[in-house]
Parts: sequence; structure tokens; C-alpha cells
Amino acid sequence: SVAFTLNNKQIDFLAGVVKPVGVNALVKQAVNDNPALESQRERDIVINGNNLLEQIAEESLSHTQPPLGTIHIANRHRAILENVERARSSCNQNSEPDLYFLLTLILGQYLIHCQVAHVVNACRNQLRVTNEIEIPIFLGGGGKTSSYYRDTILSTHETFNWNSSGFGRFRMLDVPVPNDLAMNGIARNYFHRFGVAYGLSIPDYDLLNSKLPSALPILIPPRPRQKFVPDSAQDDG
Repeated sequence: SVAFTLNNKQIDFLAGVVKPVGVNALVKQAVNDNPALESQRERDIVINGNNLLEQIAEESLSHTQPPLGTIHIANRHRAILENVERARSSCNQNSEPDLYFLLTLILGQYLIHCQVAHVVNACRNQLRVTNEIEIPIFLGGGGKTSSYYRDTILSTHETFNWNSSGFGRFRMLDVPVPNDLAMNGIARNYFHRFGVAYGLSIPDYDLLNSKLPSALPILIPPRPRQKFVPDSAQDDG
């Protein structure tokens, strides 16, 4: 995940986090060297995301008991991180592959929430985003069409209760497809995957001008204006 601003041909990176939360990374954590099952799990995440979310919600109910005050990680039922990790460690990956897969996805939600929260916080602090401004989020790669990723990312707002702290709502946007980009016969509706590979193939001399967070000015919020108190009021004690 990365937070950035784009003006003309200048891109300023505000923050970035890399964690193993992509489709393939989550599947490899849940599949024990089984190529056929790995392929099926990838299709489940990308195509059957709504069904997975329903199963995650049902399974999360089993992991919402004390200890209280521990970070919750599920979207609809506030499962306890330690409870899910304990259940996953005691689960037999070979005899209970479906359960092990669901528990892995619930733990993946926690990583995604933390990742999104970090970059959105950096973006909000740097740009002084107010609660009236929606925060646009672009999702690419294989997870772009997955309900699992879209729901998990958007639910970060609810997970951290940002309504009460002045955070604007998230708005999921599609990465626009350039009109002059030749995709060599690949359908435009696959641009979310093609764009990642295309971006990695651009030589350095063709990249946009960019600045890293260390090169950007640190914006210090202005001090609140001091309230005017008439001398007469002070004299009255």
C-alpha cells in the first residue's frame, strides 16, 4: 500500500507499507505445497469473495470471547487476534483445510487493516484532510475484483472507529485506463492486473518525477487562536 499525491507530472509519496497480504501470499500461507488446491483457493478469493465473507463472519463469532480489549480483526464480528491465532495453530491443516483457510483470511484482515490505516493516516496528516473530504483508494492487482479485499479495506474505517475522530469516508475508485495504451490484445477489463506488470516494466528514465516522504516538508498544524478575554472579566476574578 502507498499513499501519494499526483500533480502534473510530479508524484509525491507520503507513505508506503509492504506486507504479505496479496492473493497469492495469503493462499501460500493456507496451502501446504498443493498446486491444485492453491489454484482453487486463489479462485475462491477472487471470484467467491462474498461467500468467503459470509463464512468469515460466521467463524468469527467463535473467537469474540475474552480477553477483552485486545485488537479485533474481523469486519462484522470483532474476533480477538490471539483467539484466532490459537485456533489456527491447533487446527490440522491437512484434515481441516477449509477451516485453516478461513482462519488465515481472518488473520489477513488484521494485516490489511493495519496497512491501510498506516498509509491513510500519513495521507491525512500530510494533507490535513478533514472529515468533509472523502479519501480515494485505488485497488489493483489480482485482488481488485475480490469482495474480500474491497470489504476488508473499506471496513478499516469502521474497525478503527474513525467516524468519531474526524476521518473522511473511503471511496473506492478504479485506476483509469489510458486511451493511448496498447495492451497487446489484452481486454481492458484486465487492466487492473496488466497495469501492475506494466508499471514494473517502465525504465527509470521514463518514470514521473517523484519525491519520497523524507524529501517532503513536515506540516505542523497551526496553534489554536487564543481566546480573547477582556481585562474587565479578569478583574472580576
